Amino acid sequence: MPKSATVPPTVLIVEDEMLIRLMAEDYLRADGFRTLTAASASEAIDNLEQHPEIRFLFGDVRIADGPGSLDGQELAALVRDRWPPIGIILTSAYFSKDTVRMPLRNVFIPKPYSLDRVARTFRSMHP
Repeated sequence: MPKSATVPPTVLIVEDEMLIRLMAEDYLRADGFRTLTAASASEAIDNLEQHPEIRFLFGDVRIADGPGSLDGQELAALVRDRWPPIGIILTSAYFSKDTVRMPLRNVFIPKPYSLDRVARTFRSMHP
């Protein structure tokens, strides 16, 4: 009898710094997650609308997306409103946990972060 394939949980990585985005993507893939990436909030929203399988969002508080665009905190609030089951981790080197507005049931991890900690946190969020 064939084994049923387990579909890995999908993480959307939202990071405007390409090297950081690629590093997170490589690590999380190697740790068993499926990954999608976005360099801006608008790309992230496009991914969320096209990929209902997204279970987690890992994003930077500061996202360079042009004037009038959403930052990471605003993106997290939008995700919580439109896609409430998605687990969210925000990160920043410029802000502290006390200064970041986080929607309920989400986590802030300061930079520099351990990608192992990020993966463990997502696994603890997974239903």
